[in-house]
Amino acid sequence: MHGGVQWDGAVRQALHAVSLGESGMADNGNGNMNRNVNQNGNQNVRTIGKVAVHMALGDMSEEDIAAASDQGYRLVAGSVGSMDLKKVIAAIETAARREGVVSTEYPEDHALYHAIIEALHGVGRGQLALGSILRTAGLRFCVVRGPQIAGDTGRGLWVAVALYGSIGGPIRGNEHECLGLGISHLGHPG
Repeated sequence: MHGGVQWDGAVRQALHAVSLGESGMADNGNGNMNRNVNQNGNQNVRTIGKVAVHMALGDMSEEDIAAASDQGYRLVAGSVGSMDLKKVIAAIETAARREGVVSTEYPEDHALYHAIIEALHGVGRGQLALGSILRTAGLRFCVVRGPQIAGDTGRGLWVAVALYGSIGGPIRGNEHECLGLGISHLGHPG
């Protein structure tokens, strides 16, 4: 709790506002703001990143999961806790391969690895270290495969990894919430 606000609730509320398109704005990387809309002008766009984050947060109902599946997304979710970064990476990779979200062929495996590393950068505040600097993590994860934007297969297939949980010193009570998202291009089907 900080300033009377529970961070869990604040994170969920902010993500809910984004997912519903309440602001309808997204930074395009050069400081300009563009509307987050699909070709038909709909602001309530389902994207691979939103699916991954909502699933990692535990915000998706069975109906939401079925709708995402109907829109071409395949996903797997799980949890992992460790002071060893290699174990976190291995747990996510194993779940994604076992459930057929990615294949074991190099391009897909490599894209998954980079999405995991990008998500871990978010969780670790830019550092890829846990036990070596006396930090531990307890994370829920979700791996999603599908179009970048629901219904838009022209951009090829993508893989997204979302991580949500806690990170901190290996003493209960010294941890805080964290959230990371990584997205990587798998290529064009064909």
